[in-house]
Formats: sequence, structure tokens, C-alpha cells
Amino acid sequence: MWLRGVEAWRPLIQGQTGLPVTAYIRENTGLKYVKAKLGEPKFIPLVGWAYDTIQEIELKPLEEPETALIPGFISPFTGGGGGSEPADVEDWPLYVYGGVFTTDKIDANKEYVLVYIAEDLAGNKAELQTRITPVVVAGYVTVNGEKVGVSDEIVVRTLKLDIRFYAEDPKAVERVYGRIDGETFELEYQQPMLQESYWQYVYTLPGDGRYDFIIYVVDKAGNEVRFASFTVEAGVPGIKVDQTTLLYTFIGVIGLAVAGFLYMRWSRKRRR
Repeated sequence: MWLRGVEAWRPLIQGQTGLPVTAYIRENTGLKYVKAKLGEPKFIPLVGWAYDTIQEIELKPLEEPETALIPGFISPFTGGGGGSEPADVEDWPLYVYGGVFTTDKIDANKEYVLVYIAEDLAGNKAELQTRITPVVVAGYVTVNGEKVGVSDEIVVRTLKLDIRFYAEDPKAVERVYGRIDGETFELEYQQPMLQESYWQYVYTLPGDGRYDFIIYVVDKAGNEVRFASFTVEAGVPGIKVDQTTLLYTFIGVIGLAVAGFLYMRWSRKRRR
């Protein structure tokens, strides 16, 4: 069993109260748990660097296996570190585990220690330790003029989605892109005359239904944040009426009108 490919860090979003983290595992058969620790680094004379734990969380499965090449890995469950990745690592399915540190002790632009720990049912453990520096990304995302956040659901009556990202400091942003069902699209920078600048992409949905979007923002230093994730419900919920149904409805209405007219004439003749 290999536990490998972890995100080194995720930035904080302006107003966000937690720090999401993600780990990727080669296979999860016999897996007991995947945990993450967040700590403050400290130097101990004659010992070296250590850390004081701020919070520890257990990571939960997030989605179905995916094929991806994630930089960095945790070595095989042989009781220690080391090892190297095989040549076909790009073709491995990856199981995704994630969680959120909810402590209010996380500060922007301060360095922390992030530790991933995994253990299988046989008691074998693997651990990866890295340093992270959360940064604040200030801005917001809109869809057809409506603001969306980290986990929102919106309903639209059109198949065209005008997706925009507004940054508090546009000069700090290098790239804005989105994903839907494995497809990636780039938001282009727009600078209207005498108006606020923004990044924009007009996405056309293939039809009515539910669609999950994720918007990512990359700053000039290469830091990337999952800035917004939202579900779009396209179309009007309820019974769909096609042309055949409309035709039968029209014939039925005409039929009722004719029957009513004939009944009224028959009733008048009887009264005479």
C-alpha cells in the first residue's frame, strides 16, 4: 500500500474560518485511518526543529478514484521513509481524503507545520511532514451577477453562465480557472472603461440538469486556492411539456369547447 501525493498547503480565503487539506492514497484496502496535524514550529537546542500541535483531524474519503500525477508522496508501508516512485505512477488510481482545520488560531502569512499520518490494520504507519504558509486571497466570484462562495447552490433559467472573479488586488493574481466534470476552462482578464476589472468566462451548459463547478485562483507567487465551489441547477423544476403534449392539450381544449357548445344548443331546444 502506498500513501502518496499530498497538497503541500492551501491558502486561506478572505473571511474563511478553516484551512482545508487533502491527501491522496494509492489504495485504501486495509486502511485504518488517515490523519492530519497542524502545529507551530519550534527550535529545541541540541534536538532540532519540532512543533506544538494546534489541532489534529481525521481525513475522510472525498470522491471516487482519479488518475493524476501529484508531486510528492509518502513512502510504502514498510515502517519508514524513503523509497522511490515507480515509472507508471501516473496511471495509478488515487483515493482522495480531506478535512478542514477549524481552529481559530490560524493566521495568514505565518508558517506552520502540516503533518499527514496514515496507518493500516496491520499497524504499519507512514508520515509526511511539510511547512505551510497560509495567505489571504481577497475577492469574490459571481455567476450571472449572483455572488457564490465555497459551497453554494444556485438555480438558473438559462444555459449560459457568466462566471466572474473580482480581486481586491488584481495585480497579485496570475491566473483564474475553473473545472466542471474534469473539463478545465480559463477565465480571461477584463478591464472595462471606468469600471472594476475582473476575470470572466461565459460557460454554456449542455442542457438542463445539475452541474458542479470549482473556481481556482493562482497568485503571482504560484500559490493556488480553491476559491469557490458551487452547484448549478439549470432549468425550471417540474414537469417538462413537449410539443406532442401541447398538441394533445390543444385538441382537448377545442374538444371540450365544442362539446360545451353542442350541449348548450341541445338544452335550449329542450326548453322550447
